[in-house]
Amino acid sequence: MKEAIVAGEVIRGVFNLILMPQGVLLACGGIIVLALISAIVFFCRISPIENLLKEAIKVIDKAKDELGFVKIYQELEEWIKKSKILSICWDEFTETLIFPDKPQSSIRNTFPAENYFNEETLINPYLNIRFYNNWPNILTGLGILGTFIGLVAGIYMSTSGGTINEDSIKKLIDGAALAFSTSIAGILSSIIFSWFEKHHLNRVSNLIHSWNNALDTRLERVTSEGLAIKSLEELKSQSQELKMFNTELAFNIANALDEKMSGNLIPTLQDLIVAVEGLRKDRADTNDKMLKEIVKEFIATLQGAAGEEMKELGTSIKSLNEMMVKQQGKLSEAQDKMQGETKRSVEIRSKSLEKLNQTVENIGLTSEAMNDTAKSFVGVTTMLQESFNQLETVSRRLENVVIGLARVA
Repeated sequence: MKEAIVAGEVIRGVFNLILMPQGVLLACGGIIVLALISAIVFFCRISPIENLLKEAIKVIDKAKDELGFVKIYQELEEWIKKSKILSICWDEFTETLIFPDKPQSSIRNTFPAENYFNEETLINPYLNIRFYNNWPNILTGLGILGTFIGLVAGIYMSTSGGTINEDSIKKLIDGAALAFSTSIAGILSSIIFSWFEKHHLNRVSNLIHSWNNALDTRLERVTSEGLAIKSLEELKSQSQELKMFNTELAFNIANALDEKMSGNLIPTLQDLIVAVEGLRKDRADTNDKMLKEIVKEFIATLQGAAGEEMKELGTSIKSLNEMMVKQQGKLSEAQDKMQGETKRSVEIRSKSLEKLNQTVENIGLTSEAMNDTAKSFVGVTTMLQESFNQLETVSRRLENVVIGLARVA
């Protein structure tokens, strides 16, 4: 019982304090102070980002076009490296840049700047956006909480005496005043803070958009669609070039060949044909002379080799005939000496036969020499015939070439 009595006295004391004008002011002031502190903290965190973006836009505005941005790129990068807020996003963004390899070329980017510079990369790491977005609702909730506390306190204090009197009505009115005052303070603080927050966030968002737009307008955007269009245009250009090559260039080449051949090549080939014909005639005359000389040498060789052998044969036969005549005369005169003369005749005949055999052998050797000479003559004749055939083949080919070139011309 004592504890309940003590608890009731404590609650009554707290409610009396709350229902006092000072309590109402304290509750409303607390809500307003919380809203003001949160607004100051929010401004202190958002202001550096806002000022940094303003300075970055001023730096990049020094470049009026894409080529100007190439000139100030080093200056801009050194300035951004000094900033903790922009340096991280800038490092990721520069990985997508394609720097020029020619003096009068612009820097190209493969992704838009907003993929790297946005609210999530510039604001969220340094500012709890979710908390500040919900803070107006929290202020409104504190005002509503004060409303219910004021109503509960007024009702409790008005009925604590057991009777309804002027003092109890006053307590009820004081509770309603607390309720309505805290609600007004909470809703008003919520509206003001929400406007303040959205105003600065909108300014920062506009600055981020301006920064991204300034970057994109000073960079040459490279997209997969653009590359596909360029590839299609290049293919069309190549197709046109191929068509021109198949039509105009072919005619130009034909005309050029016609001019060159008719002017230089055909007369040269005609001169070459004349020279070859003259060479063939000279070669034919030379070969005829050579054949005649070979035949003369062959005949002379035959006469020189076989003539001497035939002369020796004739001499031997003649001497043999004379010897036979002498023997016939002596046979009739000296039959007594037949045996001796016969022996002698046999010996002479034997010697004559040996000479005859030698003569025959010489004739055989002469025949072999004649055969070798005939074979050599046949080989030379065959070589000359092959040379004639080759010259005729070359001449025919040259005539065909000239005829073909004349047709082309």
